[in-house]
Amino acid sequence: MFLVLFVAQAESSFTVVGVLDDFSVDQFVPPIITTNTFPLMVSSVVADVSLLGGERDIGLSATSGTSNRVVSTSVAQDIWSVSIPNAATADAILQYDGADGAMQFDGPTVNGLGNFDATFGGSATGISFDVESDIQTTCTVSLYDAAGQLSQQTLAISGGSVLQTLYFAYADFSGTAVLSNVGAIEILVNGGNAVDTVLHEIDFVALVDDSCLQSKLVIDSFEDAQTVLIITDGSVQTEANSVTGSMLGGSRDLSITVNGGPSNNLASFAAFSGVLAGGMPPGVGATCVAQYDGADMSPTLDPTGLGGIDLQANDATHIVVELTSDLEVVWDFAFVSASGTCTASVTVPGTSSVAQFLLNFASDFTGTCDFSDLGAIEVTFNGGSAADSALSRFEVCGPVSVPTPTPTVTPTPTTTASASSTPTTTASTSSTPTTTTSSSSTPTSTTSASSTTSASTSTSASTTTTPSATNSPVPSASATQTLASTGSATPTKSASNTGDNSESLDSSSTLTIPSSYYVTIDSDFSYDEEDIEPDSQLIEIFGSVGGVQKRFAEDIEDDLVDQLAALLNIPTSSIRLLDLNVDGSTYEALVEVLDAPGQSATRSVRILLNLTENDSPTLEGTVFENSVVLVAQDPNVSTNVSTGFSTDTSASRRSDSSSSRSGSSARSGQSSRDSSGGDDDGSSNSGSSSTAMAGSAALVLGAAFVLLM
Repeated sequence: MFLVLFVAQAESSFTVVGVLDDFSVDQFVPPIITTNTFPLMVSSVVADVSLLGGERDIGLSATSGTSNRVVSTSVAQDIWSVSIPNAATADAILQYDGADGAMQFDGPTVNGLGNFDATFGGSATGISFDVESDIQTTCTVSLYDAAGQLSQQTLAISGGSVLQTLYFAYADFSGTAVLSNVGAIEILVNGGNAVDTVLHEIDFVALVDDSCLQSKLVIDSFEDAQTVLIITDGSVQTEANSVTGSMLGGSRDLSITVNGGPSNNLASFAAFSGVLAGGMPPGVGATCVAQYDGADMSPTLDPTGLGGIDLQANDATHIVVELTSDLEVVWDFAFVSASGTCTASVTVPGTSSVAQFLLNFASDFTGTCDFSDLGAIEVTFNGGSAADSALSRFEVCGPVSVPTPTPTVTPTPTTTASASSTPTTTASTSSTPTTTTSSSSTPTSTTSASSTTSASTSTSASTTTTPSATNSPVPSASATQTLASTGSATPTKSASNTGDNSESLDSSSTLTIPSSYYVTIDSDFSYDEEDIEPDSQLIEIFGSVGGVQKRFAEDIEDDLVDQLAALLNIPTSSIRLLDLNVDGSTYEALVEVLDAPGQSATRSVRILLNLTENDSPTLEGTVFENSVVLVAQDPNVSTNVSTGFSTDTSASRRSDSSSSRSGSSARSGQSSRDSSGGDDDGSSNSGSSSTAMAGSAALVLGAAFVLLM
């Protein structure tokens, strides 16, 4: 049995489509002690159901060297290592060609993998793995199809023992092999003089489409249960029913039509526990249909039932579906509008593993519908004999979008004259008295806990030597969110006058951060304090990855920087990663946010506070989803925060806030890179930090990754 794992979105530039070898099965290969005769070859075979084809063959061939040099290779502790000594060269080969019981140095067994589809129905675009080597060398991936035709690609591995990711794109392979009909796979590491190389998990992958990083609309989560069953009687039979719920349009119509076949067999089409699944017995085929056309509660399609919904709203660009099947099947997707119908078909490989498909509105559909004015959606599962297939994700997606903050409108100043508004004239001590009048309108305001604002204005007059007239605007009652300074563990939002939860950030105003958001800076991080810009903000992020995602820990840096820049609408050059600690399935990062053109670092902080505290849909699908944002301060540095902050409460504040939001994750232990002696519970040691940041602060984001495997 071949172990295949799929994820909805990996934390790197790739989506893992299938695992070729995670090296969890150890394998010993006898070492070669060189003589004066070459080549010298040894091999090893290990069988395991988790391996592709049920077997892994390793070959080692010493090609040159002086006598008594030890050349070795093995699989242990989830890596494949190749070690070549000084004054020797060798090649090491992984071979996957089925359970033939032998390493074939002169070529793999023809079609030993039995027509394996390395493209996974077109969803995989290449092979990828992480690798490190002390000296530059090369690696070659070879794919043989069922007829023995070969396609291959060679990539360089950089030296310096730096972990790097190699991506062997199918489009760049040379040769004539049919990659959807593969019979054998080989991976060769060229071991030059004194080269030591380590390979990590080898995956079939697809490049992540940056145009579909954020979910815009869930068409159906399949949490509203519904079942249609037919016990076959040998004739053509149809059953249908409808259910209301949270799906698009508020209703789902299911129907199943069997085409005959043996009697007394059960055919089904059902939604339950997050999937829409069809099950066909042997000898029975069926057409299963799901309709979204409003609350008509009928299997007859209403082409206007959705009332002209706009699926392209919020910059949406694709339909994303995730499908699985034990046999190869076809699912059809139809979208109906007044101008016509658009259709797309998806072929699901029979691997019993979940595959993700992105259907671009502009290029992957045929027909003349208007996705911005839809009236109905119809999904059809064409179930053949003994086929079991399921749809587990049905959403609209697009690029990460960041709302542009709307400036507030400055109210028109109002002046109310008091009884003393008439100026009085007083003689000066000069020989020619000069009388001038100064009139000022100075507002005073108080704000209640319910965000209502009252204002009173008084006008006074006095005699001075310099005339001036200054009118300050009178604040009016606002419908915006107030970030209140309180003593609660989590920043609180005051009630707005109209229920509008958006905070208005006027670019011309002076922005400050309420002291209730502050905690001490975590002492686990190591960075050069001299590199910190005086007016920057530091962002501290805690997150988690799991299972197959761990191989992407090194790529978290790119996601943090790119997504934060997109959310704040600033260039990536205004964001610097200062430190990244990875400990098992958790990580913590320290990032510096700099002033950007037209936007200060403080303003960026306020925007992020507003997004996270309001659980903005903008955060969905990013590493900041389900995050808690606080602001950290070095207690040894003088700042403009004068109230509401003390080192005694900061550690508990971080602990409280990291658990105050569902799905957030706090650090579970000390990082291997921790040298500053933080407490085991993840709170900071306020006396151990020596970081000096003139006027800077830090955001603490308790971010959790929700990863599907």
